[in-house]
Amino acid sequence: MTERWQEDLRRGCASLGLAERPERIEATGQFIAELLRWNRQTNLTAITDPQEIVLKHVLDCLAAMPAQLPARVCDVGSGAGLPGLFWAWEQPQAQFVSIDARQRKAAFQAHMARVWKLPNFSARHERVEDETEQFDLVTFRAFAPLEKALGLVQHLLAPGGRIRALKGPGAEAELEMVDPRRWGYTMTPLAVPGLDAQRYVIELNRLEEEPAADLHSGI
Repeated sequence: MTERWQEDLRRGCASLGLAERPERIEATGQFIAELLRWNRQTNLTAITDPQEIVLKHVLDCLAAMPAQLPARVCDVGSGAGLPGLFWAWEQPQAQFVSIDARQRKAAFQAHMARVWKLPNFSARHERVEDETEQFDLVTFRAFAPLEKALGLVQHLLAPGGRIRALKGPGAEAELEMVDPRRWGYTMTPLAVPGLDAQRYVIELNRLEEEPAADLHSGI
C-alpha cells in the first residue's frame, strides 16, 4: 500500500523536474525510519510525521538544489544532514563534507551515509571555525543569521567559490545587514511542492576588496 508521503514525494519530484527514480522512495523511507529512531534519544527534528518530513525537509531541500553541483561542496550545521545528504544522494559526482559541532548529529549523518552507501559524503564533528579545507560551494539551511554565518564560513570558500543559503521568512531583513561592498548576491523565491511557506535561495559571492589608500603617497 502506497503511503501518502510516498505520493507526495513522487509528485513533488516530478514538479521539480527530477527524473523518477524508484530507489528514491526506498532511500527516503530509510531516512524517515532512522531519523525517527535516532530522534528518540537525540533532538534531530521537531517534525515527526512522515508526510511533514517529506514536505518540510526533503522536498524543501530538493527544491533548493542546483541543477548541477560543483566538485566540492560543504554543508555547514546541517543537523540531520539537510540538505547535504539528499543533495549527495541525488548528485553523486559532487564530493560533500558536512560539518556539525554536535557529535550526535554528525554521527547520525555518518550513519545515514553508511545506510545509503554514499562514498561522496563525509560527516565531520567539529566547529566550522576549525575547518581548513576549502570548497567550491558552501551551503547552509538552519545555521545562523546571514551576517553571522558569512563571517563564520567565508574562510571555507575556494577562489571563485560561492555560498548558497536556504532561507525562509525574514530573508530580506537578513540581507539588509550584509555589507554590499564585500558581498554580491542574488535572492530567488522558491516554490516547494505541497508547502505553503516562504522559501528563498540566496547565492553570495565574495567581492574583491579594494586596496587600501597609501597614506604615505602624499595624495
